Amino acid sequence: MTKNSIRILSMRTTFLYIGTLPVLVLAAFSSFAFTHHPNSPAGSTRIIYGLSNTQHVDAASQGQFYVQAGTFKNVKNANVFKKQLTKKYHQPVTVKPEGNYYVVIIGPMNAATVKGLNGSTLVRAPIEHTNSVEPIATRESRNNTQVVVGDKDGLDPTAPNHFDIIGAIGVATLEAGDSYLGVTSSETDRLVQTNSNDWNTLAAQLGVGYVYYFHNYNPFSDQVQWFTAIEPQINGYYLGQSSINGDVWRFDDPNFNDMTYTMPIESYRLMLDGALTVVSRKQYSLYVKGGIGNAWNRVGYSDADRNGIPCADQFLNLNSATHSSFAWEVGAGLFYAINNRFALSLEYLYADLGTANTSDTGFTGSITTPVLIPASFRLTSQAALLGLHVAI
Repeated sequence: MTKNSIRILSMRTTFLYIGTLPVLVLAAFSSFAFTHHPNSPAGSTRIIYGLSNTQHVDAASQGQFYVQAGTFKNVKNANVFKKQLTKKYHQPVTVKPEGNYYVVIIGPMNAATVKGLNGSTLVRAPIEHTNSVEPIATRESRNNTQVVVGDKDGLDPTAPNHFDIIGAIGVATLEAGDSYLGVTSSETDRLVQTNSNDWNTLAAQLGVGYVYYFHNYNPFSDQVQWFTAIEPQINGYYLGQSSINGDVWRFDDPNFNDMTYTMPIESYRLMLDGALTVVSRKQYSLYVKGGIGNAWNRVGYSDADRNGIPCADQFLNLNSATHSSFAWEVGAGLFYAINNRFALSLEYLYADLGTANTSDTGFTGSITTPVLIPASFRLTSQAALLGLHVAI
């Protein structure tokens, strides 16, 4: 250390002493929070490390200031933080590569503007001004900007847990196993579905979830990350605007199949689901999903001969009936994060909707002594859903 530096340090120590230890600590801390900008003349431009340290700036100081607000491993996170700072402070913000990191810097600004970034009260002590040392800079200039991973003024490297509003729409198939419909005391017909592979059913979802990220998850990372999050959800689903169609095998005889049937179906279900993110990279994630709940299946029934003309001997048009049943579902999907708030998902979902029953009342045509025994069948669905997720 030179004699001149020793003299300056001695003068600084004399003037900074104001009789209380806390003020000395704050003043000493502030001296380590600032440095000269390495690309500028000495004493003209300085860098402040951390937004919290702007409270130590003397508003009367001359020259330009930069504030290093955060340091990130991922450039996307740095740019997200840049947008947040620009919106909040309305000052120039840049992202500067530093080795393997990205530094977010606010500036240039004058001392008064820097002071306005932090609402804390200024702690000042008498400081002697010299030509070679700025009042707030005691460290020598450095050739490399300090990189501090996880700067407390930057974004948390671990994504914050949050609630998630989920809305989705898509198409589905409805599948019903064979069932039997009692018509009279001597006739029971077999109902055989013929359109089980038709993706013509409207599917919709509305729900809310809570996304919980596991430890050390880094959003938008270029690295592959396994098992990064779990999301319990409460979802409501709708399937409808469709029918199950098939053949009527009268007396359970496949040779006596001159009639067809139509069953309009609507299914509502309330489910407690869980979605587990299996693997993530950048904005993309793959997840699996499963859940249990309750379904309410509403079914109608009518039949006619194959020419669409009601059969003179048997023509049924039964009322709609709703049946409540236990339901479960499993699926998987691809998740794409547009930004920290909005995301899209493409999901396949298989659901067992439980039991559905036809009604035992309705129009029975010319049947003189109808004995209606409702058809009961297990209803399942496969759905492809395009979803929108909004973090709140």
